[in-house]
Amino acid sequence: MKRALALAAASVVAAILAAPAAAEQPTIQRDVQVMNVVQDADACGDFGVIWRINITADVYTYFDSEGVRTRQVVHIKEDNTIENTVTGLTLREGPDSLIQTTYFTEDGRFVERIVAVGLQARVGNDLRDVGRVVLLPLGGGRFDLVFAAGPHPAREAADDGTLADALPAFCEVLS
Repeated sequence: MKRALALAAASVVAAILAAPAAAEQPTIQRDVQVMNVVQDADACGDFGVIWRINITADVYTYFDSEGVRTRQVVHIKEDNTIENTVTGLTLREGPDSLIQTTYFTEDGRFVERIVAVGLQARVGNDLRDVGRVVLLPLGGGRFDLVFAAGPHPAREAADDGTLADALPAFCEVLS
């Protein structure tokens, strides 16, 4: 009986101390530069909006123990401008900082959901899009905003749409 208890105890200790399968170390890309211009000539009715998005990011891509991509964590810094296409009024949008985590399907090929936390758009104190959001991809560059904590005028304007659908959120500050 003592021998069986000792064996059971040893098995429990071995199970507790056994190292789980280790995931691969993430790949890291530093100072990734992205420039994107989003525009709509009719975004505000009487005038259009041009949003020049300048991103610098550090990208961490994580893999499971079998080498399948599981998530990507991106530390984003943006310093953008928005422009009224009729008057030429150009305002600084930013600087913004956020962390965006993209979760992938089990096979690592498709985006399952995106979670973003931080300052996601700002024009002085007149417009702030800040807090946590969860987005589900709909295809064709469209996303469904399924959760939002904090004011998100730009994200809400683009709900079920693309980034161009966020442009009307800037109409008031550009008029």
